[in-house]
Amino acid sequence: MNGRLTTIVTVLLIAAAAGAKYTRKSKAPPKPPPDICKDAIDPYRPSIQKARFFRAAGADNELTEAEFNADKARPNAFARRFDSWRAIACFDKDRNKSIDWLEADAYRYSVRRRILDAYDANADGKLSGDERARANTYLARGRVPPPPKSTHAYHKARNGATADHEAERARLKAQLDAIRKKIYYSPAIAKLREACAAAERAYEKAKEAPGIVEVRKPYDAARRAYEKARENTPEAKLYEKVKKAYYDAYHNMPEYKAYRAAREALKSGGNRAAYERAKSSYEARRLKIPEYADYKIAREAREKAAAATGEYKDLQDAEKAYREVYERILTRERKVRDDARKARDARVDQLFKADPTARIIYSRLKKLEAKHK
Repeated sequence: MNGRLTTIVTVLLIAAAAGAKYTRKSKAPPKPPPDICKDAIDPYRPSIQKARFFRAAGADNELTEAEFNADKARPNAFARRFDSWRAIACFDKDRNKSIDWLEADAYRYSVRRRILDAYDANADGKLSGDERARANTYLARGRVPPPPKSTHAYHKARNGATADHEAERARLKAQLDAIRKKIYYSPAIAKLREACAAAERAYEKAKEAPGIVEVRKPYDAARRAYEKARENTPEAKLYEKVKKAYYDAYHNMPEYKAYRAAREALKSGGNRAAYERAKSSYEARRLKIPEYADYKIAREAREKAAAATGEYKDLQDAEKAYREVYERILTRERKVRDDARKARDARVDQLFKADPTARIIYSRLKKLEAKHK
């Protein structure tokens, strides 16, 4: 009996051991992806990104491709795993093959906008829960969504017209300009340049001919009399008041203040694109305020009242007499000057087109423009 029991126990232990051998180990729950969005996407903290950018850029505060690649290997770097030099170079507005902070900031805002557009399901302007997890998973692959098709950066990337292509185009044009300038000042053009200079001097001297000086004096007097009469009309006085109200109105516009700030920032190396946007917005808004319509009506009324004065008729008669004498005396000198200019420019063009170096550079430029237009 004891022997049989021992056999049964042994068999059960062997079976248990065999079952344990083939039992699959349970997997550990997957680790959540790191929060890549923090600081660079959502929430975006410009102060942190700015400090990391200047650390990567070095003493000149301009981030080059080499510095960008080196920064990727550092902990807490500005260059993240989803960033690429090709993408950030599309924001190199001044085409100098390096990125300043304003350009880098614009790039960061662009990436943030694209991630929110792709993963902010409830459109609350932030990423939370599953939205954030999916965004982090996507960014961990080293990718960002493409920019909208309406943006300038998209079209540049789509057509291959990156900053390198623009820089190459500028370099070729500068070489062509240098060749043309060299030809212009070469001995082959010396006589033609001297002929142009002599014709210019003769033309300027003819302007002071006695006949022209005599008829210009009454014309200048008539013009001064007309301007004085125009400013003394009631319409002119009303116009000055309306103009002041118009100037005060647009000087107080938020768009005008933003334009002034962008202009001052541009003087100290600010973003030209931001300045152009502010200027365009200000000029468009300025023409839509009610005071502009009043200003336009008052200005037209002033001109109409001025045209009804006797001084205006005297000015027209004096100007007509002056122009007749002016054209009669200067016709010959003007023709000599224009012919000298044409001969000089034609010879420069002829030598420029025959220059072998210019022909090679021009061919490269045309191929580049055809490929990336």
